[in-house]
Amino acid sequence: MTSTNDEAPNPPPCQSLLQDYCQVLCNASDQGLCLVELVVDQAGKITDLIVRQYNQAFSQQSGLSNVVGEAYSQILPRFETYWFEAYAQVAKTDKPIQLEQYVQDLDRWIRTKLSRVGPLGSRLVVVAFDDVTTIKKRELALLDADRRKDEFLAMLGHELRNPLGVIANTLTYLELSGGRTPNCLIHPVFSA
Repeated sequence: MTSTNDEAPNPPPCQSLLQDYCQVLCNASDQGLCLVELVVDQAGKITDLIVRQYNQAFSQQSGLSNVVGEAYSQILPRFETYWFEAYAQVAKTDKPIQLEQYVQDLDRWIRTKLSRVGPLGSRLVVVAFDDVTTIKKRELALLDADRRKDEFLAMLGHELRNPLGVIANTLTYLELSGGRTPNCLIHPVFSA
């Protein structure tokens, strides 16, 4: 994972091995992974997010690179406020949240899982996500095709009922009139 230089200079050997292991796992993942730090005001409300680390898949799926240390407000200026609420809930409750939303700044649909890192009170959240734009476009196309099919069938049903109504009314008239056909129902093409 790409990282800031804020790390401890000489971690114990076991901790260093664990960090290396996590680094290898994160970079081997096809899922975009990003560690963010919540920026809160004096009232405890999240005002921004700072990117602390990310893996290679993050760059591939988001289209973002060289963003370690950058604030979301700078790299995603139209970042929706409901995301901040989700991050806040994860940080406070330690319950992961899954979201699937369109991110306007990236022009992509993403499926995201947010999880707190560290003990209660930690301001670190890991973001695991997949770009599902292609899947979402296919879903929307299927929904549109289904809607158009329903409209066509409704129109077809209406058009079929109209001629059948004329035929049914004619048969009812013929039945009521004892089978006599009035001259107004005989088309000139059929007259001799």
